[in-house]
Parts: sequence; C-alpha cells; structure tokens
Amino acid sequence: ICINTKKIEKAYEKYEELDGTLAFDGSTYYLLSIMGLLRREYDKAMEHIDTAIAMDKKIPFFHLLKGVISYWKAIPKDVCLPDDLYPVMFANGLFKLEADGLGLIRSAVENYRKAYSLAENVDNKMQMEVILSTWINTLSVDYEFQTAIAEPLQLLKKSDSYNVTALLYMIH
Repeated sequence: ICINTKKIEKAYEKYEELDGTLAFDGSTYYLLSIMGLLRREYDKAMEHIDTAIAMDKKIPFFHLLKGVISYWKAIPKDVCLPDDLYPVMFANGLFKLEADGLGLIRSAVENYRKAYSLAENVDNKMQMEVILSTWINTLSVDYEFQTAIAEPLQLLKKSDSYNVTALLYMIH
C-alpha cells in the first residue's frame, strides 16, 4: 500500500520494523526491490530482486524488474524523475551511452527475454505485452539498439497489432 501511494520512506520504516521477525518470500523481496529502485538505490534493488529470483525463478515480473534496474543504472542520473519505474520511449535514441551503459542495456534485454519466455510459457498475454513494451522502450534509449528493437516489436505486433507502444514506435 505504501508503495502504491508513493510513501516509500514509510514502506522502508515498516520493512525495518518487520525485518528479522517475519519470513520474507519472493514477493516481499520483489517489493523491496521496487522500493530500492524508486529510491535510486540500484545495488540494493538488484540485491533484493536477485533474492526474489533465487526463491522463485519462474515469476516473469521478477526478471522484468531485474532488467528495469539495469536500465536505470545505465541512464544518466539527471534524467531520472522521482516516480519513474518503467523505461520511457525515446525518439531516435536520445543518449549515446558509454560501454558500461551499453552493457547494462544488453543485460536488461537478456532479463526481458527470460521474462517474456516465462510469461509466454503460461500464455499470460498481459504480462507478455508489458514485458515487450518495456523491452522496446529500453532499447529506444540509444541509437546503437535501433535494429535490436525489431525483435520485441515484431513479437508485440504479432500479439496485438493495435498495441499503443508498437503503433507509437512505428509512427516515429
């Protein structure tokens, strides 16, 4: 509830109060990872999502979030808005990332592929579309990835030819 109402500090206070008194599951670590991401504490967020994945490797959104964390680690700090969680679409690659940033984006893509595969295995169309849209938006950050966008874009168009992300990307 605290995360949904953007009371991240209140959520962390509750976590610190309960830490050690309750057994946490993968979903708890997923939420802790979101809190870390929103606080721009990427290493802590990655630590929490890795713990969630270790507890349950079959949850698509765990892998999606791991990719999103890699994305935000690659993006210049002054571009991050306080409430941004998912990547936004950029026209024609807004940034020219350094080698480490390019590596983080490639890592994000591998996590999106894993997340997509897991969602596809259970035929969860909603999750598949969220993952593909996030994947496309991530790749739009640097022109270096313009040809790589074809993979998730084709999958998204096949799934829903009227998807907003797919249409917007084809228009620009």
